[in-house]
Amino acid sequence: MQIILSKDARTTSATAARLILTQIKQKPNSLIALPSGPTPVEMFEQIVLSYQKGEVDFSQARFIGVDEYLGLGKDHPDSVAQSLHARFFVPCNIQEKQIRLIDGAQDPQIEVESFGAWISEAGGIDLIVTGIGLNGHLAYNEPAESLFPHVHVNGLGENTRLSLLKDFSDQTEVPSRIITLGMADFLHAKKLAVVATGPNKSSVVRRLVEAKTFSTFFPASILMLHDNAILVVDEVAGKELKPEVIASSLETSF
Repeated sequence: MQIILSKDARTTSATAARLILTQIKQKPNSLIALPSGPTPVEMFEQIVLSYQKGEVDFSQARFIGVDEYLGLGKDHPDSVAQSLHARFFVPCNIQEKQIRLIDGAQDPQIEVESFGAWISEAGGIDLIVTGIGLNGHLAYNEPAESLFPHVHVNGLGENTRLSLLKDFSDQTEVPSRIITLGMADFLHAKKLAVVATGPNKSSVVRRLVEAKTFSTFFPASILMLHDNAILVVDEVAGKELKPEVIASSLETSF
């Protein structure tokens, strides 16, 4: 696992954006899985700026979301779909034929099967970008005795739901379940990038970096099994890392 330590959240977001832009330049028809929520807001701002400057061509690329709240259709204002459209797809002129998002309003079993089949038919995921939860969840794969390998419906823990309150216009409507990628989907992606910023992520970042074995009770530890995993953190999220880890976690080019 490669660790990239940046001086602040904005620089970390720029690093995450650069990962996506570099992936597109190296393989124009890449399939990239994108996150929503507060962590990637500045990342998308950086990407949009690069697009407006004419520095990237998205015309051949394909995009999916890593997850979607069960019960929320693509037009719901608090859905992952709406977030990705507003922050990235619309300002970067991404066409609908390039996008395959999960529809949380559809029959969940049918949507799980069709989304998983679409990924397989597309040839697999080239790059996944996502965040990490305070309990070590990855794309809302919560700690449990066992984890699902592929796209599935997963329950959200109470603490996770509480952390989502600020993201919903109606806090009484925070979903309790989500459709998300599974552990094998992360492992099979050609590149996996996890972004963590802010002081509240310092303990989970330390735990991830110091993990010796994979544990289903700490899903993010799947990074240690991936051949091309990158952890991108800012200084405050990495403040609990050992000095030798910090010294070797330098900004890099891709």
